[in-house]
Amino acid sequence: MTVLLVFLVAAVASFIGSLQAGLVNTAVLTTSLSKGERAGRITAWGGAFPELLYAGSAFVLLERSMGTLPWLATHAPLLAGSVLAGLGIYFIVRPPRPMSAPQRTDASASFGRGVLLGLMNPQLLLFWLGVGAGLRGFLPEAVGPTVMVAFALGAFAGALALLLILVRLARTLQHRLDAPRLRSMFRLIGVALLIAGVVMVVKAIPPVAAGI
Repeated sequence: MTVLLVFLVAAVASFIGSLQAGLVNTAVLTTSLSKGERAGRITAWGGAFPELLYAGSAFVLLERSMGTLPWLATHAPLLAGSVLAGLGIYFIVRPPRPMSAPQRTDASASFGRGVLLGLMNPQLLLFWLGVGAGLRGFLPEAVGPTVMVAFALGAFAGALALLLILVRLARTLQHRLDAPRLRSMFRLIGVALLIAGVVMVVKAIPPVAAGI
């Protein structure tokens, strides 16, 4: 029962946490629109995989050592914010072109792109440390390798569910919007990513000491 509960908690947390605009969400949406539904699904599987790695690592850190947490807390938001802002600028300048005809896709390339973009968000480790700590608060018996596997698989399942929903959303958008409107939509996404990235970077920069 504990294992199932941990899986469900992690899955719900992952689904909700993945709702915010980010690298993987944007990549799945753009890949689905520009290369087709199959490529989008493969990218979604790759993009969800790092959730499993980060959630599992967070669980192990909670059980063993938290020595790396101060460094992560300082640098992860700065790195993630910079990447988000960069992607936002790219989308504003060069919005992806929607698919005009089915394209052949390299499955390994699509999967690898998803994995790489997922790994480029080290804030996931901080997120899962928080979820894991909260889980321990009301479920102290949630320890051991079996629970860790359930926690990591739940994180993967929740993220994958949301990403596959985005693939379906992309197909709906493809049918309802013409190419100019889709490009405008991606420019708006770019603006949102740029703003989110800048805010994240500003918050991550330590304040200047008073009285200098």
